[in-house]
Amino acid sequence: MQAEILSFSTPNITVVYDSISLSEISRDKIRKMVPNHEPSVQDIPDEVIACVYPDLGLLRCVWDKRRVRVDSEEIHKFEQVVNLAVGANRLVQRNSKVIAYGFNFSVQLSVPNNKPDKYLKQVLIKDPDQLERKLDGTLESVEVSIVIKRKEEKIKFEFSPSDETLQAKINFHFGDVDKVPTKVTMNRSFQKSMQTAEELLSKIMRINDGKR
Repeated sequence: MQAEILSFSTPNITVVYDSISLSEISRDKIRKMVPNHEPSVQDIPDEVIACVYPDLGLLRCVWDKRRVRVDSEEIHKFEQVVNLAVGANRLVQRNSKVIAYGFNFSVQLSVPNNKPDKYLKQVLIKDPDQLERKLDGTLESVEVSIVIKRKEEKIKFEFSPSDETLQAKINFHFGDVDKVPTKVTMNRSFQKSMQTAEELLSKIMRINDGKR
């Protein structure tokens, strides 16, 4: 029996700038970013602005002095996350320089015998029994971080056991950029990132054909 992808969740887009002047962001425009949906807005002057859409699955957008972060709890609403991220970027003053952006999401995996610690050791450690003998102890828990550098992106996987399943937090980082992509381009890129993550997980964790 192999591991299997159970679900994707918590889509997030983060845009990084050299700086953001929060005082120049229009609160009126924030309230109009999503047509027919009024957000709850919280504002700590010169520190952070946050807006939440309770009727859209807790879709949320946060501006701080260097970042815009947009997230949701539900992966099938990633298009709303994309649309809001592009809209939130438009409210940032023009002299703020975009220096990077990234996609984040989580994956839950089932593992043989519902023992994620044991599976993680077997898959990512060449000989866990031999290592335990050398350490004169037992590897009770294993948490692993893997970073893969490609031409246009850096991909990070963080694996950690959770009860009877394995959790993977995944980040796609795009540096050396000077602007946020269009909605269409970012939608395609986000979908491609999820597909790429699934392909890489199958190679790293010996996963069966998963399901989203």
